[in-house]
Amino acid sequence: MSDPKHTPLPWCISRIPYSLEYMIIDEAADAVCELQGLREEEANGEFIVRACNAHYQLLEACQQAYDLIAGGCYHASPVANVLVAAIAAAKEAE
Repeated sequence: MSDPKHTPLPWCISRIPYSLEYMIIDEAADAVCELQGLREEEANGEFIVRACNAHYQLLEACQQAYDLIAGGCYHASPVANVLVAAIAAAKEAE
């Protein structure tokens, strides 16, 4: 896998001081992005952070599951097809 083009993980969500807005920050507390203008911005930010922080772990789990299924008699199963689609979508986003 090549080096990611995004800000290094893990990220977390932080409230902007003296504001009702939030930002996603990295380990050095540098801003990754600001979340503005949405009632659900805190929940959306937490969801983004969880998804991004888990991305590589989930991708690896999907790849291992696919390798296990493809090595047996289930390589043409619907589950294998779902895993292939999920792996492709995750890699496309990298």
